[in-house]
Amino acid sequence: MFLNVFILSILAQATPSIPEDARQALASLPGNKVSLSVVLNKSIQSSDSYKILKAQKASISLPNLEASAAFDLMTSLSVGSIDDSLEQANINAVSNLESDEYSLELNKYLASGTALSLDLKHSNQAFRVVSTNIPRYYETRAELGFSQNLLKDFFGYASRRRIQAGILDVKANEQNFNKELQVWSKNVSALFYNTWLAQAQVKTALKSKKLRQRLVNISKRKLSRGTTERPDFLQIEASYLTSISQFEEARIQLQDAWQKMIVLAKLPLEWMKIDALMVPMSLDDPSQFAQLLCESNEDIINYKLEELKAKASAAKLKLAAAKNNELPDLKFNARYITNAIDNKAQKSIADINDLHTDQWYLGMSLSYPIGNKQAKADKMKALLNKRVTEAQYVDAQANLAVDRLALCNDFRLQVNNRDRASRIVKKQEERARLEERRFSIGKSNVLQMIQAGDDFSQAEFNLNQAEALLRISAWEVIALVSQTENYMQGLGVKIQ
Repeated sequence: MFLNVFILSILAQATPSIPEDARQALASLPGNKVSLSVVLNKSIQSSDSYKILKAQKASISLPNLEASAAFDLMTSLSVGSIDDSLEQANINAVSNLESDEYSLELNKYLASGTALSLDLKHSNQAFRVVSTNIPRYYETRAELGFSQNLLKDFFGYASRRRIQAGILDVKANEQNFNKELQVWSKNVSALFYNTWLAQAQVKTALKSKKLRQRLVNISKRKLSRGTTERPDFLQIEASYLTSISQFEEARIQLQDAWQKMIVLAKLPLEWMKIDALMVPMSLDDPSQFAQLLCESNEDIINYKLEELKAKASAAKLKLAAAKNNELPDLKFNARYITNAIDNKAQKSIADINDLHTDQWYLGMSLSYPIGNKQAKADKMKALLNKRVTEAQYVDAQANLAVDRLALCNDFRLQVNNRDRASRIVKKQEERARLEERRFSIGKSNVLQMIQAGDDFSQAEFNLNQAEALLRISAWEVIALVSQTENYMQGLGVKIQ
């Protein structure tokens, strides 16, 4: 860590254009390096893409709310007053009516297909009939209603299935959110790996440029001594100029990748002004974790598969409810009413509990729309949804094992490619060093020397690319078995 801080301080002193706040931001990073965990944590805190993802999380429980809305306790309060002094055509009609009414109504539908209602009213009125003033009196009235669905929602058959479907839809939404979180994290990690790769390629191009510069210096000395010919010197000098162009092009690509990562991941904007080549970056290594997952014989937990499974189960329940919705609406109804009247308000309220006066009603009701087109349309939609979701689930289930095999095979290929690329770099580095030594003593020609340097640079380019591709392949394996969140937590990423 001390070495990294020392390097940062030297580079900062050598590059006075870097603002102080940017230097402080870099110095505050864990290990004084930009790592994938740093990028993910900062992106979670401030990126617009994660805010969108987090906003979607709030809608996970929406299906359950919609399914249970029919069972809310409905309340209704009303207050009214009448003062009627209109002229009447009949002398026997009520006139000079003064009345006040207060009402409370409660309605509740149960998952058993039962509807309950309670209507409480308290009123007072005074009026005149045939030149006689009727003094003000008070009435308190209570009405209790009961209704049982016997066919369309037979003892709650359809209602309970809608509730169960809502619970399964919530589970499907949870799995979909987890799946989208994996996609988001893979996209952010790809930004980071591409930026690291661009920086590694610049470092390789810089090393190639320095090698060419050494060859130019050696050739100048040999040309002055007459031990090399001018065409060979011109060839080396042209090769050096080409390496400068390659370095500058790679550096521009690096700065573009660095700025793109800052903008999309919402890293500190002060970092935009930093030369990306001087930023210490550290790579994570998901390959060991992916290797264990590929070697495991345990059943795969896949967010997409779990989402489709929940959706298919919910669609089956919705179809059952929709089929019942086609049936006639047959109900058993009961109603009980009692009231109390007195010239005092308190007395009328107290007497309502005595149940001296009451009214009963028992009956049956049947309703059915001719044609019933809406119910038929709802059933067709539910049937189509069931068939589609079940087919999607079966297809995903069949492809999961194949996808795992393909991704693990690709991962193993990337591991082998990286290992071979690493060995090739060591051999090409030794070859370039030996050719440079032979060239300096006149035992190697220009073309051999340049070719050795080019092959070494290309080998390093290939190794850098292999390192990035290996990590991207490992992330694909980790995501397939829904272990992305566990891996990110292992890196120290705090998911909000």
